[in-house]
Amino acid sequence: LVGATIYLVRETHRIPVVTLIAIALLLGGGIGNLIDRLVNEGRVIDFMNVGIGSLRTGVFNVADMAIMAGVGLIMLSALRGDRTAA
Repeated sequence: LVGATIYLVRETHRIPVVTLIAIALLLGGGIGNLIDRLVNEGRVIDFMNVGIGSLRTGVFNVADMAIMAGVGLIMLSALRGDRTAA
């Protein structure tokens, strides 16, 4: 589904590749968390625990990483001034 969406959007030649990658990451992460909720009684299982010693700074999963990477790419694209070709 995500691949088909990217293919169709890319065929319009209006959206930069970086933005398409960001959209794919956002959709993939969102769908991943949705599947996790459907399978695990409405909960998402976070299995990565980041920190130093007893200081814990974040608990997340791969889907969360994809979502954050997608948001980061969109922000980077906006800061660089990437625009769609009209």
